[in-house]
Amino acid sequence: MKKSLIAFFAILILTGCSGSNDKDNNYSRISSPESHADITMFFWYRCPACYKAEKEISEWIENTDYTIEYRHSAIWEDDARIFYTLDLLGLTEEYQSKLMEYFRHASNPNIKGIAGVIDNKFTSDQILRRLESHHVRNRISATRYYESYVESNGVPLIIVNNEFALIGNGLSSGNIANTIEQILSEK
Repeated sequence: MKKSLIAFFAILILTGCSGSNDKDNNYSRISSPESHADITMFFWYRCPACYKAEKEISEWIENTDYTIEYRHSAIWEDDARIFYTLDLLGLTEEYQSKLMEYFRHASNPNIKGIAGVIDNKFTSDQILRRLESHHVRNRISATRYYESYVESNGVPLIIVNNEFALIGNGLSSGNIANTIEQILSEK
């Protein structure tokens, strides 16, 4: 039995144990690197350009062949505190566009209004308690660091594959999706 195992492992080592059908390479591609993109949009709830960018990116994602991992991150303190609190509660993905609309149209946005937007899944008191949590403070600190790292001078700030930054002032509605598409096609 011992000799059989030794012979088996010797054959395995000598043949290289390759599962590849490509005789020139010892690897095989399992997916196209161009088929996936990671996009993070830093925003401010009260920013008109952010609303337009959100709409344009969301429409592009629905119609693109790329597999997109799309995230949001709020920049300014009050908005970031609200955003990361809702993220902590697991509500950002489901309610992000509704929250952006709420802030866009509310003359005096407040916690009670936010609770209404999220269908009162959490009370105003529950939201207020989480606004000051350690988790929320850490996320705000990380966002500040990242924002300073890319030398952002405005929002929306869109990061593509953690390599490219599309910065607020240089973006105009209608060319955001085209710019992202161009970046991805050149990879």
